Amino acid sequence: MSTPTSDQEYIAKLTAGWVTVHQYRYFYYLANELAYLALKDGHENDAFRHAAGTVVMSYTTLEALFNHLLFSDGSPLKHLHDGMSTTLRNRVERISLPEKIELALRFHPEARPDQLKPDREPYQSFDLLRQLRNLLIHYVPERELVWSASGEHTRTVQKLERALLGRFEFIQPSEIQPSDFTKAFVKRIFNRNCARWAFERVAPFIDSLCESLQLLPIKLDVVWNLSEVA
Repeated sequence: MSTPTSDQEYIAKLTAGWVTVHQYRYFYYLANELAYLALKDGHENDAFRHAAGTVVMSYTTLEALFNHLLFSDGSPLKHLHDGMSTTLRNRVERISLPEKIELALRFHPEARPDQLKPDREPYQSFDLLRQLRNLLIHYVPERELVWSASGEHTRTVQKLERALLGRFEFIQPSEIQPSDFTKAFVKRIFNRNCARWAFERVAPFIDSLCESLQLLPIKLDVVWNLSEVA
């Protein structure tokens, strides 16, 4: 092997670099911060905005985390779509989070589906969080019915409201301004208590998800201590 002389030049060419981003941790941080702000803020309108953001970011944390488990290189769940055609994989990417979880529980050989039943906690709270998030994200502005003699306009939200009873405290109707009457359900539900409830549902569901799929535990950092503003 020859020894290079001092006048030789060496060139290193970097063509690409890759990193797997654990983006769900960032969403969890945002959910944590928004829940803290909702609890701290003394103004109901501001608490409502923070609570809505907490619900969205809490569910987004779960969605991003499971996509990470399902699609990232080296994941123990990656075998579920290995060998799929591009078309089929694209379809899997587009199915809902509950459907992705069902896929993993059904076909991952080490899964224990009995540990994450849809009719038990923490799955029940996860599904309520999903419904609250969808109420915000998948709103369709088509002929919104705000009043009818039959009460038809309240049926959908009343069903969700009944399911949420006892999970956290609602704002009383008397506390809602008359100008917000048509948004009464949203104002009553998306409050500071809802923010705490939504954020505190994330970690237990992740724990149960990992346990049911026999995956290593995933721990997320809580930066904003909610007990400080209880």
